[in-house]
Order: sequence, then C-alpha cells, then structure tokens
Amino acid sequence: MKKTALILSFCLVLLAGCGRVDSVDNSGNVKPFEIENTTKSGSENDVTGDHDPAVQTGAAMTTVSGDTVTTTVRTGAVQLVKRTGVTPPAQVTTPTPPIRPNTPSGGNNGGGGNTPAPPQTNPPATSIHRPAATTTVTTTPAPIGPTVITKDGITCSLKDNGVEVRIKAQDGSEKTQLIGLDQNIVEGIKNAYIEGKTAPSQRIVIADFDFDGVDEIFIPTEIGEYNTLGVYKKYDEASGQYTDWDGMNAVSGYAEANGDTQTIQFTTRKNEHEYETLTYSWQDIVDDNGQVIGKQLVPVNSVNHYRLDDSPEELWNVYVDYCDFADGKKQITKREKLIFNEVYEVVGAEEIEITWETID
Repeated sequence: MKKTALILSFCLVLLAGCGRVDSVDNSGNVKPFEIENTTKSGSENDVTGDHDPAVQTGAAMTTVSGDTVTTTVRTGAVQLVKRTGVTPPAQVTTPTPPIRPNTPSGGNNGGGGNTPAPPQTNPPATSIHRPAATTTVTTTPAPIGPTVITKDGITCSLKDNGVEVRIKAQDGSEKTQLIGLDQNIVEGIKNAYIEGKTAPSQRIVIADFDFDGVDEIFIPTEIGEYNTLGVYKKYDEASGQYTDWDGMNAVSGYAEANGDTQTIQFTTRKNEHEYETLTYSWQDIVDDNGQVIGKQLVPVNSVNHYRLDDSPEELWNVYVDYCDFADGKKQITKREKLIFNEVYEVVGAEEIEITWETID
C-alpha cells in the first residue's frame, strides 16, 4: 500500500515538472491544467488553504461554482487545477427541418439524398458595400408653347413683328397677311409661354366666336396672372383679310365660345376665390327699316364671387350672387355663402336669404 502511494506521488511530481497537463472536455476541446499559487494570507478563509485536510499533498478535491467544475490536486508548493469548463445545459430538442426533394449527385447540395439545404443567412450589414446613392434630378424645361396655331385651314404664326396669318382656300390657293404687333406684345406672348402660362386664355386662339361658321382670331396683348387682355380680328370677305372687330368690344379680354348654347363667357378674376363670370349672347342689330345690319353681345346672366372687404376677418366669408339680366338691368336671383374646410378648400355652400333687388 505504501509502495502504491509512493508511485502515485512520484507520477504527480513528474506531471507538475512538465508545467502543462492537458485534458479533453465533453465538447472535444483540449483543456489544460493550470498551476495556481496556493499561498494564502492569514486572514483568508479558503477551502483550498493548508489547514483543509481535503487538499493535502497527493489529494484531489472537486468543487462546483455555477456552471464551472474545478478539480484541484495538491503537490507540495503548487496545486494543479483542472477546469473542465461550463457544465452542458439540459438537452434541447431541435425540430427536424423539412426534407427537400432528392438532388442528383453533383447538384447544389453536393450529392444525392434528402439532405436539407443549409439555412440561408443574410450577411451582416457591415459586410455590404454599396456605392453611394445617386440622386437623378430630371429638369423639365418650361413650356415654350406653340408659336404656330392651326385650325380649319387657318394658320397663325408668331413672328418678331406680329402674327402671320395664312388662309388656305378650298381650291388649294393660299392667302397670307401680317397682323402687325408692337415688339413688346410679341415678347410678352413669348415670355408668358416660358413662364408656363399656356392656358387657352393666354395664347393666340382661333375660334368661331359669333357662330356664323367663320373663325375669328384672338391675339393676347397683355397676359396677367388671372386676366388676359387682347384684340379680336374678324375675316372680311371683301378684302380677304382679318380686320379689327368691334363686335367683341363688350369684353376686354379672352372669352370662351360655347357653340352648344350659342353664348360667350367672359371672366374677370381678382384672386382664386373672387371673380365674376358674365354670359353673353348675340343679338341682331336692326335698322329703322327692319333690316339686320349686324350683331351685338348682350348680357344674359352673371355669377359673382366676392368678399365684403379685404380684411383678414372676411377671409372665410365669400359670397356668391347669381344674377339675371332683363332689358339691360341686373337682378339678383340667389345668394350663397361658401363653406371651406380647414385647408381653405370649398366643400359646399349655404343659401343666404336676401331682399330681392334690381341693380342698375
């Protein structure tokens, strides 16, 4: 028995002299023995101290702290400490992945059988290198607008010194005339196109304004934010030219021709919500002998949007008067007050009771 103890002590001394003793933990990793100094201070109360009989020379002691198992062997001045690592947790059952169809040998999974494909993982964001995003700004040029307007054999071309009018007859012949304009008017028309003012009321218009089957020409002379002033030209059969037209003197600017109702609508606008639209119809001019010698525009009705004044208190108080004309006199037939939502959009109107009156 003594002989066996001596042999054991001798082997332990040899192990200590080597300075490194390795072991293999449960996961197959090599775990070295570590040499710890066993010198303790007098005030330290440690189970591995010299006073503990469990750690005398050649004796081994196992302690468990949390998930770590430590085995200590005392060999004279040093003790060997074997740290076996973290105690393995309870076994967790992992769901079996779905079986993929058989893949022939040499396929994407490296051979045949029902081996599941490895899970697809996204690389971390830091491993993705993309070029900086490039912002493409598409610049749409301001519409220059048509400088050539054509309708039913009539062509108007804007020139530096006026409007060139070409009239193509049914026999194929063509007449040309130049309606002279001040250079400032020509530049004003061009600049209006550049600024995006391309509404029909802001450009040269060819239309039948008196509904006689022959088109007239409207030429803008002053294009504003809301209103466009201009002149009207009517075709003169005798001269074969377009000449000044007094018949549209009742309106000072562009008017909409409605062929269905045979009426002309002319609008003057102050701002987005304040404006008046007058509707006209053509009336024959008869001489003393009962002969029709011409036509003139007479007002039929009007719709007027207005505020009582321009004060901030009246901003939301927009009224609408509906009027008819009888014998040249304007009579209010209905009055409404517009209803706005919180973003100043018209969402309705309420009728306001009024005292019927005639306006001279």
